[in-house]
Amino acid sequence: MNPNPHKDAAKNALNRAKRRGVSGNNPKFKKNTKKNKNQEDFQDLKSAIANLLDSHNWQAHTKIATLMDKWESLIGEEIAQHITIKNYDDETKELLLSADSHSWAVQIRTLTNTIEQKIKAEIGEDFVTRVKVVGPAKSSQKHQWRAPSMNKFYDQF
Repeated sequence: MNPNPHKDAAKNALNRAKRRGVSGNNPKFKKNTKKNKNQEDFQDLKSAIANLLDSHNWQAHTKIATLMDKWESLIGEEIAQHITIKNYDDETKELLLSADSHSWAVQIRTLTNTIEQKIKAEIGEDFVTRVKVVGPAKSSQKHQWRAPSMNKFYDQF
């Protein structure tokens, strides 16, 4: 009885392969071990994108895009229907939110600290330092909808 049957099976498989012409020197099956000259130039995709963003100073743009994309899930569906992102200032790191009514603006002003914390947790600590909420813009037709003066009417009598 053979003490190591697996060794014989491997030897037999190697002999069969040699008879068929398959060998370790066959260029078809040779592994490419040649190292690339510029191996250090290759980077993974994430670091290459990060370097691209850094070189063009686009970090704030990508963060605001991420914030806008996650806005509804971040502050809730109902609030997101009434509060939108109006502006972001890179220098002061101030986020300006716009409410569709004065009552929503007042309500959200009480929640600005909570919104800031959620943004810092989701986007990053150094992105927003202050959240400011404004109500709807005043109408530019301020005096156009008033009743006409009655002076002409009284002058006729």
